[in-house]
Amino acid sequence: MLSHKTPTVVLLFWILVAGVYVWAAARQKSHVNLSAAAGGQYPYLMYAKGIAQDGLTGHFGDRNRMPLYPALVAMIHHPDWDTFVDRSAWFSVFSSLAVLNGLGLLFLRVLTPWPAAVLTLTAAFIVFIPNASFVQPELLYYGLFFVSLVMLCRLIRRPTPGLAAAAGFVLGLAYLTKASALPTIAAYVAVALTQAVIRAVVGRNAGSGGPSEAAHATPGRIGLCAAVVLVVFLATVYPYISNSRAKFGRYFYNVNSTFFMWCDNWAQAQAFADRYHISEGYPDAPPDQIPGPLNYWRTHDAGRIVGRLTYGLRTLASMAYKGSYGKYLAAAIALAAIVAIRNAQRIRRWNIEDLAVGVFCALVLAAYTFVYAWYVPVAYGDRFILSLVLPVMFGAFWLAERGWASDSPTQIFGRNIRPADVAAGVLTLVVAVEAVVTTSTSLYKASDTFVRFYFNESYERLRVGDLAEAERGFVGVIRLDTSFAAAYRELGAIYYKTGRFDEAVATLNRAVALDPTDADTHNSLGSALAQLGRIDAAIESFEQATALAPEFASPWYNLGALYFRRGNIAKAREAAQRLRALEPELAEQLLQQIGR
Repeated sequence: MLSHKTPTVVLLFWILVAGVYVWAAARQKSHVNLSAAAGGQYPYLMYAKGIAQDGLTGHFGDRNRMPLYPALVAMIHHPDWDTFVDRSAWFSVFSSLAVLNGLGLLFLRVLTPWPAAVLTLTAAFIVFIPNASFVQPELLYYGLFFVSLVMLCRLIRRPTPGLAAAAGFVLGLAYLTKASALPTIAAYVAVALTQAVIRAVVGRNAGSGGPSEAAHATPGRIGLCAAVVLVVFLATVYPYISNSRAKFGRYFYNVNSTFFMWCDNWAQAQAFADRYHISEGYPDAPPDQIPGPLNYWRTHDAGRIVGRLTYGLRTLASMAYKGSYGKYLAAAIALAAIVAIRNAQRIRRWNIEDLAVGVFCALVLAAYTFVYAWYVPVAYGDRFILSLVLPVMFGAFWLAERGWASDSPTQIFGRNIRPADVAAGVLTLVVAVEAVVTTSTSLYKASDTFVRFYFNESYERLRVGDLAEAERGFVGVIRLDTSFAAAYRELGAIYYKTGRFDEAVATLNRAVALDPTDADTHNSLGSALAQLGRIDAAIESFEQATALAPEFASPWYNLGALYFRRGNIAKAREAAQRLRALEPELAEQLLQQIGR
């Protein structure tokens, strides 16, 4: 059995974990993270670039993303875009390793080595590694969020102003990383105030488990610590929220929590954002057209609200079940349940501070679960629910160690081992095996969901006119999935727009081979062939497009123009007549070419 007296074993374990983590992240970087458009990195890279050029106070962002992580990335900014992207990926690898190191030390400080090993492996190869090389704030947020929860639990049990100040500062950093800290603060303040009132009513020593904690948990000290947490938190975030107040009229303005979460779906949210330019200022719109809780309750009955939550909870449960972290959450929850059953008498003797910690943890878990479930119809992903994996597992192990501390050891190979150590040892083996599988297989091949989002993000770069980044993105999509016809189609369109007509024809022919039913691809192929002077082949492609999608105006225009070039005036006029029913103005342009 490992013990705190074996620092060499612990050190070797950590060196092994860190080495494999960096190696696996490097493999992910070279095999999956193929461009800035992959994995939602591009907005954060642009945010960091803006901070590097204009300064932090001069570029506080669009209130969709928070400033702390981009500010850190901005420290390694390079004027050459490709160099900056590469540097940022490596920064993500090593900054996440630093967060892992801090978590590992915390695990080992609070827990015995076996549970600490389970949590370290889970953090590294289940929670962190899927995003290790991507320029995203989630991994930093997971670390700050976890540390803030541990500090607040400790503060509830033993309130001291110094710890309260530290907790407020960490909560402020967590909020500046992801705008998700407010439910934690609300839960803590509610529990602290209730705890203070109960202490004032029942007396200092009533129900106390120990004189030291009872001496600290006085109503005045509890209230003071709650005030310190709030003051330090507000002081930490004030430069950012004051800028929000000046620009948007609200201190805690964030487009996701202010507007998007009150929309029915992402299309509705995006339409609202595009219409009112909400990243530039508070929308100048009638109050009944602005998404918000009051408008939502007014326009949705109880059945739809319950249905939305139910759908979100089912989706989160499905993700956890399908994700590799689901089984570890289930094991942790089962472990906590077993401990609760075995120690029912001891739980009933919990003092006020113990109960307050339990209520706080339950409130935080419930609040975030329901918020994430509510947001599912707008946007969802593992990144939300993964923030709860380490806190839940840590709480279960902490409970198990204390609940089974007095249990009789079990004889295994002649050594006395507690049940908690047996459970942790088995989980360590399971996580280690999964880590080997993950680092040797899944990091080399992206999931279908990742590839689909990668395509969407690359298409967005194309839509806004960033052809270079869109091209890199579509090339990356094709590397990950050589059968993705739409990626070939859009890449071929970029080649056409940039005058590389031979490459366009080759790429679009590949798209046609993969999906011969796509009229847009045939139309783009015809345009590229026409630029190369291959008129007959171009006419054939345009004819295919009109046959597949008779309502598609562009190929009719192109077809009529080529018929005219070939001297077939009758067919050119026929194409113009078909076009007249679809787009009269375009038909007039074609008729002017062919002389009516």
